[in-house]
Amino acid sequence: MGRMNDALRKAAEERERKRRRRDRDPDPVAETTPVSPLEPALSEPALSEPALSEPALSEPAVAGEGDAASPPSAVSGAAAEPATPSSDSGSLAARARDKAQRERASDEAEAPSIEPFTSYTVDERVISYHGPQDPRSEQMRGIRTTLLTMDSQPKTIAITSGSREEGKSLACANLAASLVEGGLRRVLLVDANLRHPQLCEIVAARDDAGLSDLMAGGASDPRALIQQTGMANVDLLPAGRSLENPGSLLNPKALAGVLGLVEDDYDFVIVDTPALDEYADAAVMAPEVDGAILVCQVEGPPRSASQKALDLLDSARARVLGLVATNCR
Repeated sequence: MGRMNDALRKAAEERERKRRRRDRDPDPVAETTPVSPLEPALSEPALSEPALSEPALSEPAVAGEGDAASPPSAVSGAAAEPATPSSDSGSLAARARDKAQRERASDEAEAPSIEPFTSYTVDERVISYHGPQDPRSEQMRGIRTTLLTMDSQPKTIAITSGSREEGKSLACANLAASLVEGGLRRVLLVDANLRHPQLCEIVAARDDAGLSDLMAGGASDPRALIQQTGMANVDLLPAGRSLENPGSLLNPKALAGVLGLVEDDYDFVIVDTPALDEYADAAVMAPEVDGAILVCQVEGPPRSASQKALDLLDSARARVLGLVATNCR
């Protein structure tokens, strides 16, 4: 296991001190009713609650609407400068200055520009982003409302599943898009699935250095590795470089250090973790977050896979917020 760098260690220790202070002075209404197996707090009845009619959050987000205008280019800025007084127009200094400005403007105009991510680059299955009027987007708003109205509201959330290909990474992206709807919140996605990372492709981000580099000690500040995605107000900390043995980097305290450095900058941090049928990563990481959500595909893997995943999370003393059912008819 890679040596944990000092910055992450200090951040993890400070985060642990904060959690202990909260534990010493608990909120009397923070105790929640345990979630019974396969009867989640995020189940469908919550979708019909009147709380979904909150006006600020039910307005569909229009791609590009409300974006700040692009800053003027250096070329237009140079053109907007006041003209040199006529008394200097014939001087050598004035001609040299004009030539330098023209050359600088020409160089900047020829410099390659980075194309911003646009709506069509985000995976079309992120319904909460592409189809705000879709009934499935309304269901995700129900989950959002449940999270926002929970006692002891969770800020850092791990999402996992009982087996692969149940849609947990898509659930991460859809939940993030729903949480930022209306421009009221900022969300950070953390791709902690070091074995089969998918979030870069789903949310239109570059597959650059990320969490694995932090875990291995190759980087110390996660904020320098966070990048924008194709969705406004949703950022991503990628999984990082691919590894032959990602399990060797599994260090829950390093994850706690990463969360300690970034969580104050966001309203929610959503951590995508591997499925629990193959690896114990999610069970190891879950105690370091405020709560875990289990994605369960109704018409797919046997119900026993979800039951086993719940047992693993319970054994790890994770706070299970509920289940999200996918592939329902």
